[in-house]
Amino acid sequence: MTSTHVTIRDDLRRRITAGEFSPGDTLPDLDALREHYQSEETAVRRALHELASEGMIRLNLQAIVTG
Repeated sequence: MTSTHVTIRDDLRRRITAGEFSPGDTLPDLDALREHYQSEETAVRRALHELASEGMIRLNLQAIVTG
């Protein structure tokens, strides 16, 4: 049985390779991916981190000042 994060990672890799997402595009946010894959946040995060380590995507953290 394949781990959930592997399924997510492989699907996102396939979608990127197929041109659904082009260089410079932003992937859907974490909540949208979690909902799309009907998965836990940790599985989505792990899939994204693995794609980043492969050089397929770049992860950016955003900090917003609220006060």
